[in-house]
Amino acid sequence: RSALRSEAPLYQGNALGMVRKPYFGLKGGEKSLIAIFQGDTAVASKVEDEREDLAFALSELEDFALENRSVIFNSADRQQVGELIAESGFKENIQEGKNLFQTCRTRINEFQTVVSKL
Repeated sequence: RSALRSEAPLYQGNALGMVRKPYFGLKGGEKSLIAIFQGDTAVASKVEDEREDLAFALSELEDFALENRSVIFNSADRQQVGELIAESGFKENIQEGKNLFQTCRTRINEFQTVVSKL
């Protein structure tokens, strides 16, 4: 999670963290992005749109991961969780996570396609 959000000093400036921030976290935001593309607002807008789509897909995957976890502090917790699962007949459905992961991969490929054409 820290890597995705660039929250810790170790992860500052990593690609995943940058893509999650509007205009890649550039100081000056939109104006700076337009300047990078030599004043071409259409290109800057397209790149930002693709970045937003990718950031949204990553956020959905992160939300799924955080909602579908069990925090286990020790062996007694692990035993209780195991018993609860056995009693309730709980079956993990990981298909949603796989679908969200595939959406992220698709968005990454789309982003890469747009950027590589510049």
